Amino acid sequence: MEHRTGRAGNRSERLWPQLQIAAVFIFVLIQTSQAIDDIYNPGRYDAVVHDVSGSGNWFPNFKCMDSPGSPKPAGTSPPNRLLISAPNTSGTYPVIQLHHGFTLRIDFYSQLLEHLATYGYIVVAPQAMDLVNINPNAKDEIAQMADTLDWYPNNLEAKLAEIFPNLNVKPDLEKVILAGHSRGGKVAFGLATGVCKSVLSFAGIVGIDPVDGGLPYQQSQPPILPNKPFGLDLPFPTLIVGSGLGKWCAPAGVNHDAFFNNSAPLAYHFVAPDYGHMDFLDDKLNGPFEYVLIADHTCWNGPSRAPLRNFTGGIMVAFLDSILFNNSEFLDRALMNIPHAAPLTLDTPQVTNFISEYAGA
Repeated sequence: MEHRTGRAGNRSERLWPQLQIAAVFIFVLIQTSQAIDDIYNPGRYDAVVHDVSGSGNWFPNFKCMDSPGSPKPAGTSPPNRLLISAPNTSGTYPVIQLHHGFTLRIDFYSQLLEHLATYGYIVVAPQAMDLVNINPNAKDEIAQMADTLDWYPNNLEAKLAEIFPNLNVKPDLEKVILAGHSRGGKVAFGLATGVCKSVLSFAGIVGIDPVDGGLPYQQSQPPILPNKPFGLDLPFPTLIVGSGLGKWCAPAGVNHDAFFNNSAPLAYHFVAPDYGHMDFLDDKLNGPFEYVLIADHTCWNGPSRAPLRNFTGGIMVAFLDSILFNNSEFLDRALMNIPHAAPLTLDTPQVTNFISEYAGA
């Protein structure tokens, strides 16, 4: 008995270090499964938002080109006011053009712009229409945003040199991403589908609770959704982020579900059921009273904006890292919908890939 006890005791002594290691591993696993993934917090770069004045031209001065024109001459002002956020570190970075929502201000997106820039992206947000020149037809706005893109080749690098005089921050115009919130999503897809042509090509597109009209199943002009599966057959991947409470401002039939259902491979769809159409904006909105009033009180919203805004910034980074740099680690984790890995609860993520397209053909 003593021998057996001794042998059991010796074995316990031998196993004790392994048990300690196993306990530590389980503890770390539990902790990491309950920790928010890094992409939903600011990245490794310092970034701030810079305000750039435009020429002040409005819609009648923009022509919708049905074929690519020419880049704007060097030394010209951008066609509209811009917010630009970029890493405060020398380097060459992809460019995201982010289009604001209906009757909103680019100033309302400064926290999302900064989040993206801290991960090594140059983010440009052009101001489009204001309350004085609202037009239900988005074609003039699409033309204006194409004009902004045409300003980049001969001017964006010089403007970045003004913003960062002691650094060498350059745009990679081979990696241009279109993005848009609400009607800005319609504008982004209008550019992607060639409603108005730009001299630049695109590497991906992100719809942030996009809408193609203001009423259920009624598209505004110009209609973007072809209303058939895989009808948005773009030559680059698509990410759609939707809100569950956004149906008042993003009606059925023209909202994020419709954009995803129309998207050809490769397309991703993430929906936050407990958040609303304006929960992508800054916590505190700075701007004229009437714009703040519209943003704060026209749509159903969730308990706070930060969770959905931080998720949107993070999932955009995960998507772009995957399609631009072949790093799918965080996108794969997001698709697994691991509890607590994101800052909010998500519906089951959806993917349209080449297998599902041809299986359903």
